[in-house]
Amino acid sequence: MPGGDHSLPTGRCTLFTAHGKVFFQSKDHSLPQALCDAGIIGPEEIRSHPNRNVLLGCLGSPDGPMPSVSPEWGIEPGDALLLCTDGFWVPLREAEMEGTLAHAAIAADWLARLVELRSQREPTLLDNDNYTAIGVRVAAEAKL
Repeated sequence: MPGGDHSLPTGRCTLFTAHGKVFFQSKDHSLPQALCDAGIIGPEEIRSHPNRNVLLGCLGSPDGPMPSVSPEWGIEPGDALLLCTDGFWVPLREAEMEGTLAHAAIAADWLARLVELRSQREPTLLDNDNYTAIGVRVAAEAKL
């Protein structure tokens, strides 16, 4: 069912979508993301920027949330989606998300592998942030 789907993340939540490979990553509402969008810093600097906790928009803000609407995309059989906070995605790399997805039959296995990777890095994290993650794997075919 191609076309018609959008994401509306806000704050430092990020949506990764994959057709076996990460092909879309939403932008968060942090100061480093704004600096990157303006060409002042590179994308690789967002994860470790000293002001990565400064938000320009989030749920509960006085002006209300200003979600970013993603480009239109379609969810297809076999696709995977990962909606997570920065405490989850910052220590992980997209290649690791792809690699663990390739070896996971269901979303729960994928998340368990990612949580294990994150846990291995926990002692070295500059700010061990709390995290939340939700994974979805679209069935390859409908079973009636």
